Amino acid sequence: MKVQSTWLQTSFSERMTHVKRGLWSAWCLMFLFVVGGLSVGCGTPDAVGPKCEKKVCTEELSGGSKRTIVDATSKEAWIYFSFKTGAEVKVTSPKTDTSWDLGFQRSNIKSNGGNSGKGGVEVVILEDKEFASVDKAPADGYVVDETDKQDDDGVPQYAFLKKGNWYNYSLATHILTPKKRVYVVKSVDGSHYKVKIHSYYNSAEKSGFPSFDWVKIASK
Repeated sequence: MKVQSTWLQTSFSERMTHVKRGLWSAWCLMFLFVVGGLSVGCGTPDAVGPKCEKKVCTEELSGGSKRTIVDATSKEAWIYFSFKTGAEVKVTSPKTDTSWDLGFQRSNIKSNGGNSGKGGVEVVILEDKEFASVDKAPADGYVVDETDKQDDDGVPQYAFLKKGNWYNYSLATHILTPKKRVYVVKSVDGSHYKVKIHSYYNSAEKSGFPSFDWVKIASK
């Protein structure tokens, strides 16, 4: 089954992280299943993104926005992305390099600011917003990456996680589904971009391939 394939592609430690982060919703789902007789089918991930043979590929979408897919399947290496070029940036010293905006490693997303770098990247999380409705950067509410302060899972408090995970995790299907959010990112050059995470899977339904839509918007 496709779900079994997705499950096997996810490492034990990553599964435990997803379960830990989404423990409450998982127990609620189990309660409904046992007590309410809920019928849960085997789902498949929303696997959408440009076909790509590189670590980062970007395609043009209608309306002027772009969609980027990242091969973030490595559990050790980070893949770095620049809004200015729409492509991968080769980075050897991410703490001091100011050529990258976002970094990807499996389901983790870091930004080049705060504890992660000196690029001055900041992020605003807009809940329950339609991507098309955001045409100007907010004046405030920006956050940066910080060290791990809330728990002992070893994962820094990335700006993209300041309001909880960017995804919902299903214990029944083991699939990550992006939450309805728009992220406004101030890049290393001071420009602002709106971002919507689209999927965590490639066209073959393999995990570790985050894709996201983005476009430059007016600054605050």
